Amino acid sequence: MRWVYVVALYYSVCAASAAAYDEFMRGMEANHANDADLAITEFTSALNAGDLAAAYVPDAYFGRASAYLQKQRCAAALADLDEALKARPKFLPAYYARANANACLDKGDTVRADLDKVIEIAPTTGAYRSRGSYYWNHAQFAQAADDFAQSLKLPPKSGFNLLWFAISASRAGTLDLADFGRKVSDLDLDDWPAPLLDFFRGKVTADDVYRKAARGDGEVPANQKCEADFYIGEWRLIAKDPSAKSLIQQAEQECPRNFVEYSAAHEELKRVP
Repeated sequence: MRWVYVVALYYSVCAASAAAYDEFMRGMEANHANDADLAITEFTSALNAGDLAAAYVPDAYFGRASAYLQKQRCAAALADLDEALKARPKFLPAYYARANANACLDKGDTVRADLDKVIEIAPTTGAYRSRGSYYWNHAQFAQAADDFAQSLKLPPKSGFNLLWFAISASRAGTLDLADFGRKVSDLDLDDWPAPLLDFFRGKVTADDVYRKAARGDGEVPANQKCEADFYIGEWRLIAKDPSAKSLIQQAEQECPRNFVEYSAAHEELKRVP
C-alpha cells in the first residue's frame, strides 16, 4: 500500500508541475500576442501553483511584469521585477524593465542605478546607449556625450549613436566638428541615417535629407520622417533656429511610442520655451 501511495503522489506532483508549466507557456504566448490581461492571469496561476520549476520562476515574474508594464501598472511590475532579480541576480532584461518601471514611477536615481548595473554586468554598446539616453532626457548632456562616445568604441557601431553623441556633445559645448567628421568617415555608412550625419556636417540641406529618405514614389517612410524631424529639429535648436520647436513637436506626434526619439522629443518639449 505504501508503494501505491508513493506512486500516486509522484504522478499527482508531476501533473501539478506540468499544469504550472502549461500556464507559464500560455503566459509567454499571451505576451507574444500582446494580450496583457491573459498573460497576467496565466503567469499568476503558474506562480501561485507553488511547483513551477525554479528555472522558470524568474521568467514568470519577468513575463508578468512585462504585461503589467504594458498596462501601465508600474508598481506591480516593479514588485515582480524585484522578485525576478532576487531569483536571478544577473537577469539583464529584468534590469532594463525595472529601469522602465522606475521611470514610470518617477524614480530617476533608481533608473540610473539599474542602468549602471547593466553596464557593470555587460558593458555593451546598447547598455551605454541606454544610459546615455537616460542622461540626455535628464539634461545631463556631458554625461550623455561620454556614454555615447563609449558606445562608439564597441561593436556594432551605429550611425544613430553617432547622432546622439553629436547632439549631446553640442549641448555640452564639447563637440569637435573635425573629430565628428572623422567618426562619420570611420563608419563608412551609405544608407540611413547617413543623410542626417551629412546634414550635421553641413554637407547637405534639410530638404536633401528628406529627399534622400524618400522612396521611389516620393513619400518619406513614416519612421524616417519622425527621425528626420527630431534630429534636424535638435540641430536647429542648438543653432537657436526658431523652426526647431515645431519639428520636435512633429516628431513627438509622429514617432512610435517605443522609439527613443519619441521619449526624447517629449522630454525636450518640456525644456523648450
